[in-house]
Amino acid sequence: MEKIILTRAVIDACSIIYLLKTGVFERLAAEISLLTTQEVYDETGWPLRDGKPRLKLTLFPSSPASRSNDHGLFLLAKERELPLISEDREVLLMAEEEGMAYYNSLMMLIFLCRQGRISREEYPLYRERLLAEAHYGEGVVRRGDEFFDALFSSDTSSDRPDA
Repeated sequence: MEKIILTRAVIDACSIIYLLKTGVFERLAAEISLLTTQEVYDETGWPLRDGKPRLKLTLFPSSPASRSNDHGLFLLAKERELPLISEDREVLLMAEEEGMAYYNSLMMLIFLCRQGRISREEYPLYRERLLAEAHYGEGVVRRGDEFFDALFSSDTSSDRPDA
């Protein structure tokens, strides 16, 4: 099974919180470098230790051109030509309009499974934890499940709980 190439991404506060509550943030941070703005990190409520984040993140100040924390996050991703990880529809729409790659936490969970950071057996547990937190619409969950199935289509048995 081929791994997906993703080495760095800019992450939003809500995605950080969802991935922490789901129990996979550290696994994602071990797989790829995560960047965010200081202002977005502050939204998570996690304190700094000696001026540095307690989470494995690289912090950047927001651009002086940013109009909001979300816009600052978007500009960081755009300026560095990195994909965005966010749950915020407005942030994702900005990325889409610019032709940038973007993902939500469900896609990152699938990514971690594909990379071998979580097993196929663990995936349903983490998926349910995430869905309990994220409150995704049916369409988002369906697209995620279809993507999961497409990635693992060489295996005739599905590990998804609703398959």
